[in-house]
Amino acid sequence: MHEYSTAPKYANQYVLVKLTAFHIIVLDESYREIVRHERLYGDHKQQSMQWLPYLTQLARRPGALKYTGIYQMLPQPVKEYMDDLSKQDKGKVLRAIAALTQKSSFEKAVETVSIALSYGATDVDSLVNLHSRLHEKALQLEPVRLPERIPQLKRYEPNLVAYDNCLGKAGGRRC
Repeated sequence: MHEYSTAPKYANQYVLVKLTAFHIIVLDESYREIVRHERLYGDHKQQSMQWLPYLTQLARRPGALKYTGIYQMLPQPVKEYMDDLSKQDKGKVLRAIAALTQKSSFEKAVETVSIALSYGATDVDSLVNLHSRLHEKALQLEPVRLPERIPQLKRYEPNLVAYDNCLGKAGGRRC
């Protein structure tokens, strides 16, 4: 009644399925796990799709993106952005989306790309950084408490105006 995805590598091949109370685990002929799904329940037909194997495959063949269901799921600005990229750059972005999907989810990865585009940030490092800022918990650390034997120092405040005056116009003069 329910449908679960596997990896593109296993299309039109027999796979083994391990059923547990909470998971559906798709295995290859050597009983190695291919993909794991949360088990679906209910009387109506449902689908569970794990996008990571497909994104990884698409990153190797980015020209096929336009002909996949993944492309149809992308918001319009992301589609337009991907359409304008070279094959090589499209592959890099798809690899980044796959990495972000592995960290969180496909939906959060695509949301990150959409927000990055609104900022005009299109490089892979910006995508990874923005995803971390949006979707990962920031580690809250207590302030470091120094032993009493270490003296308290007065906070140093630099006088940046003095530096500006010293540099003059466009660094014409030197201090």
